[in-house]
Amino acid sequence: MKNTLKNTYFALLLFGLLFVATSAFAFPNETDNFFGLKWGSGLDVLEGKYKNIKLIKDGDIKWYIANSGYTKFSGVTTYLTYQYYHGKFLFANVYFDEGNDVALKKALIVTYGEPTRVRDNGFEWEGKQMGIFLDPAKKLISIWSKKIMLEKVADDKKK
Repeated sequence: MKNTLKNTYFALLLFGLLFVATSAFAFPNETDNFFGLKWGSGLDVLEGKYKNIKLIKDGDIKWYIANSGYTKFSGVTTYLTYQYYHGKFLFANVYFDEGNDVALKKALIVTYGEPTRVRDNGFEWEGKQMGIFLDPAKKLISIWSKKIMLEKVADDKKK
């Protein structure tokens, strides 16, 4: 009886820790895409969605813009770049003008809740599938696929 009770407490503690660990990296309204581009999708999806795709930076990670790069993001005019790693959609950068960081931070909080972490240089939201980082000084929001980023990190370690 004593061991059964002890095992039950241990199981409940373990379950509680697992629940906290998995829910700690979640935020409301997390999606598997950015503006309709699924994380890990090929360049053909970007080409199918937009005309005038242009490669702006080549390398391990290829940087593209679509339709001259400008679009509305939460009501703010922004410049978007899409980054692909080994042909898979890895992340997007959203560049904005001076003074729009407050409005964009509010929009991110409304959509995703309070930041998971506050850092010296910005605010981070970490979800199960994606991460978001708002850097007001650089006037930049980076949004990435955690899965594809982990693939890149693993590949970098092999080099």
